[in-house]
Amino acid sequence: MTTTTAAPHIEGASSPWWAIPRLAAVLFARHWPQLLFWFFLQRVLYDVLLDNAAIAVAGKSLLLAYAALAVLVVTQLATVIAMFLCLRPSLPVLSQRDVPQTAEPGNRWLHAVTVALLPFFAYYTTWGLLDGLRRQFQIDYLASIAFDEQVSLKDVLHLPWLWLALLVSAVIRHISKKRAESAADSPRGAGWPLLATMCEAYWVFVGARAIAQVIGMGWDWWHGRAAYVVLMRWWEDPRALFHLLAPIKHVLLPAWDLLTTAFGGVVLPLVWLAIAAIIYGMDLKRTRRLDAADQRLADVGARFSALPLLVRKLAGKASNGWTSKGVPVTNSLRLVLRAGLPAVVVLCVGYQALDLVDAWAWRGAVHLLGPHPEHLWNVIGAPVSALVGGPLSTRPSLLTEPLRVVLLAATFDCAIARLDAESTVASRADG
Repeated sequence: MTTTTAAPHIEGASSPWWAIPRLAAVLFARHWPQLLFWFFLQRVLYDVLLDNAAIAVAGKSLLLAYAALAVLVVTQLATVIAMFLCLRPSLPVLSQRDVPQTAEPGNRWLHAVTVALLPFFAYYTTWGLLDGLRRQFQIDYLASIAFDEQVSLKDVLHLPWLWLALLVSAVIRHISKKRAESAADSPRGAGWPLLATMCEAYWVFVGARAIAQVIGMGWDWWHGRAAYVVLMRWWEDPRALFHLLAPIKHVLLPAWDLLTTAFGGVVLPLVWLAIAAIIYGMDLKRTRRLDAADQRLADVGARFSALPLLVRKLAGKASNGWTSKGVPVTNSLRLVLRAGLPAVVVLCVGYQALDLVDAWAWRGAVHLLGPHPEHLWNVIGAPVSALVGGPLSTRPSLLTEPLRVVLLAATFDCAIARLDAESTVASRADG
């Protein structure tokens, strides 16, 4: 929240085994009041907008409930961005970088939030990180709305005024993005990215659900065809492909499960590192900004530019999913590898350790508190669930969320320090 704190000097920055945990500890010690403030603001807005807005109107109109959820998404993303930004003055490398000084400090902070909001939301939804909020809304909807007033949350196509709502939100989003681009350097235009993000969140909850329902209808039609039945029988038949398919499946499926588990343990921290980079102003979708001296990538880019226009268009369409999801993750890995393999290990192990705490903290807290009557649990359950997260809750917990933010910020700063050091050495060698 404050922008005048001097950045601490972190010794031993060349050793990520020690530098990252130490910097994370310094960040938490210096900024825990700000982190707690933004965390509790996030929780209050989450509960108010979910229970008192979305669920309150869900019985009358599901489209209005999704509009409230869109506002909720913006508040959650804005508070996450605020957590990262409040750490910036104490990050040794990032605090030394130039920050535009074109407005008052409060307006500069709001401008930084809105600049990061749209790309943050795009990448956030690309990786399906809104699923927790969607599940929580479904749980609360089924528990709070009378059974005879409930409608199917999967049957979006039959909601009244659906297409009008989508058309209005699309028009507002288009106008807001145009205004946001035209006022990109002006803090006075900070409200337009907020409005555009709300419209995009509304499309995620309503438009994407409608498209998924149409696609599901197509899959249901395909699953009822005779060709699909024959194909599935061939796949399940151990005699297929000269009796080699079953042994291959027995070997590949466990290996695939192990690979996907390990992949998930590594990818999610890298996804969040890419999100931290977006917040701090580095676009990891642009590879050359990460490593301008990478001659091989420059050669590939030159050859791609020499291809015919039609080939480039088709290649761009085919690689759109990879460029939106895979390239930032790959560049996150490249970035953190610049700080050394220990930095990757510290980030991934620390992130998974916090996930383990999230998974077991509630059970440990209940075991320590012991059995109590229901009326007493109604009193102590709320603060305990805020601290460690409840068994069915998808909300972040106070025990781990600030630690996760400082771990990501410390890792990113250490990686940038090594990247800047390499750039300095390269420039001296060229000179």
